[in-house]
Amino acid sequence: MRAVALALLLLASPALAGEAGPARVIDGDSLEVSGEEIRLFGIDAPEIGQVCALEGASWDCGRASAVLLRRLVRGHAVDCQSFGRDRDGRLIAKCHAGWMDLSAEMVSRGMAVVDPNGAPDYLPNYREARALGDGIFAAEFIEPARWRRGERLPLEPDPLSCGAADVSRRAGAR
Repeated sequence: MRAVALALLLLASPALAGEAGPARVIDGDSLEVSGEEIRLFGIDAPEIGQVCALEGASWDCGRASAVLLRRLVRGHAVDCQSFGRDRDGRLIAKCHAGWMDLSAEMVSRGMAVVDPNGAPDYLPNYREARALGDGIFAAEFIEPARWRRGERLPLEPDPLSCGAADVSRRAGAR
């Protein structure tokens, strides 16, 4: 009986209010649903403009991550359960497109890592994707949080040259 009462209390909490509807993908771990910007719970994906290296060649793994998330949500209403807000004011939420947990799918396909500051919900997905060498785990990459702090692969352009400074400022610290 206590469990039922606690569940009802949590569901009534404004911090856990849900958002549902069509989604607009911002990047590999952020989307907009019903006009609300949402950061996917428990994961951290490469940023738009972030480069990964595979067999000596670079590829925009940040854009590839966003493309995958766009494919996953296409044609689905996205339903999100929020757990509060991050320091940038975005909702942090577990989101589903149909039956699919978007965070779990992004990690399982190797296009996101487990958020180092989050809950361990997706560690099994992470371990399996890493062992299989899926997505970014087949490549050399900088963890997204370290990349946002300015760390780069040797083959990446200097963020202060060629207009890339605008990209790194937009990526910002989370």
